[in-house]
Amino acid sequence: MEPSDKKSNCDNQQNCIEMLQSIIDGEASPEQRHDFLTNHVEKCMPCFKTYHLEMAIKDLVKAKCSGQCPDGLVDEIKARIATLR
Repeated sequence: MEPSDKKSNCDNQQNCIEMLQSIIDGEASPEQRHDFLTNHVEKCMPCFKTYHLEMAIKDLVKAKCSGQCPDGLVDEIKARIATLR
């Protein structure tokens, strides 16, 4: 799917953010992950961007902290990003 074919607005943004967090945190089942990423994220530009941003942040924190992330750092970063949306 081309980027121009994706929806420009998400009709269910709050639920999508919660599902994205579950996926990123590894709490979603493989079926939930596959279904959401295939049937929604690939068709919704805001969720596509949010998913890839969140994954980049997670990868960056993991790489920089080498598995020794200070308590609360990830939550603090997510909270700061949430205020930017």
